[in-house]
Amino acid sequence: MAEVERLKKNRDFRRAFDAGRSVANRLLVLYTVRWEGPVSRVGYSVSRRVGSAVIRNRVKRRLREAFLRVRKGVPAGHLLVWLPRAGLKEATFQDVCAAMEDLLRRSGVSRREGGSP
Repeated sequence: MAEVERLKKNRDFRRAFDAGRSVANRLLVLYTVRWEGPVSRVGYSVSRRVGSAVIRNRVKRRLREAFLRVRKGVPAGHLLVWLPRAGLKEATFQDVCAAMEDLLRRSGVSRREGGSP
């Protein structure tokens, strides 16, 4: 993922949390808001409740990889923030991809049909 596509600054996360809308399923929560930019930007927020630093980093790596698989249906001009729920640690990679596609569809960001890769 190119550097410009990642959310890093607290103000971008705050914008998604404050002005965006959220959708959730048993594995993930997605906050999304429109923005005037040439690409969609993505961030991951993993709380300490998920586990130790090692587990949180593993969860973030899984989320980044899963998003790379499902991002084809995401048009430019969105800020997306993914928050994992407790069940994500035990979920399979295919379950994570399916949960992401479900939330992207339900949020209106992606109109793409189909299953997991």
